Amino acid sequence: VGACPGGTASNVVTYLAKADVPLSVAMTTVSTVGAVVMTPLLTSLLLGTLVQVDALGLLLSTVQVVLLPVALGTALNQAFPRTIERLTPLSTLSAVMLIALICG
Repeated sequence: VGACPGGTASNVVTYLAKADVPLSVAMTTVSTVGAVVMTPLLTSLLLGTLVQVDALGLLLSTVQVVLLPVALGTALNQAFPRTIERLTPLSTLSAVMLIALICG
């Protein structure tokens, strides 16, 4: 568990708490990229066994789950600021509900 990077849910919780979302996204991205090196290193040092990590798969997953939604949200917010402002309360509720469904 200690070698697992943050997830998108942490970014949503950061948003709901009115905290620093860009910092949260940056930390999620850096910890995910760092997990490529740190997970095998820590498991090797602590458990004496090597865990293989699919670096390309992890990179693609990070782009799909973290970076693309942020880029899309930024672009939509720039293109349609009034519409996004009206939809924000609904998106907040839907994000919480989707995370609750995914997490079980």
